[in-house]
Amino acid sequence: MARTVNSSAAYNLPAPAPLRKPQAPPKKPELVPKKPKTREQALREFVVTAKRVVKIFLASAIVLAMFGVLLQQRAELVILSTQISQLQSDIKKAENKKVSLEVSFNSLISIEKVEEYAQNELGMVKQQRYQTKWLKSNNGDRILRANGEAN
Repeated sequence: MARTVNSSAAYNLPAPAPLRKPQAPPKKPELVPKKPKTREQALREFVVTAKRVVKIFLASAIVLAMFGVLLQQRAELVILSTQISQLQSDIKKAENKKVSLEVSFNSLISIEKVEEYAQNELGMVKQQRYQTKWLKSNNGDRILRANGEAN
């Protein structure tokens, strides 16, 4: 529970201030006309503004140029990737054709086919052992041509 205290303390309060006279409402601010600029000031301001505009224009042009170069490089990358994939598929086709032609070539010139052609078409027979003659030369190695010349 709250406890109430009865006290008889006295306070010394200051006397109320006398009332002031009402003041007139403040005046509206007046616009002060700017001083006319001299020709040098106007030229200097124009030069500063022109430099700022040129800087902004150049920065924009550089950003746009970089963006254009980036787009061009991406386009070239896509074109080159397409060409690479096309060339890789052409290489695989050529390798498959090479294998096919090698198999066909090997089947055409196998030893059995050559022997069969020699026997059937040319009437040749295999050489037998008794048909081989060995010559011994006591004069060393030399070649004698059909016209009688020796090397």
